[in-house]
Amino acid sequence: MLSACHSPPSWTHAFSIRTPCVTPFCGSRSEPWDIEPIDPDTFLLHEPECAPAALLNVLKEQAGATGRPPHPAMTLEDVLSSLEKCGVPGFVAEVRSHLHRG
Repeated sequence: MLSACHSPPSWTHAFSIRTPCVTPFCGSRSEPWDIEPIDPDTFLLHEPECAPAALLNVLKEQAGATGRPPHPAMTLEDVLSSLEKCGVPGFVAEVRSHLHRG
């Protein structure tokens, strides 16, 4: 996944590649394109900082959109547990922290 962090026109744009395998993109291979490889957990950790309420709403909508009768929809905690198992424990911890702050 390619991500662009847009800034005011006078600044340069920073691009990053979200990949679980950062090593092949390190050093001289990514420098010519001004790309920073980051792992999925780091990538997702930027999202709660930007718009925590919107992020929580999206996760709740995602949970609610699962399940078909006779199977119930997932809960928000189910979604977070699944994400944690998929390799983004830091992101999940940050979301849970926002939930406990209310």
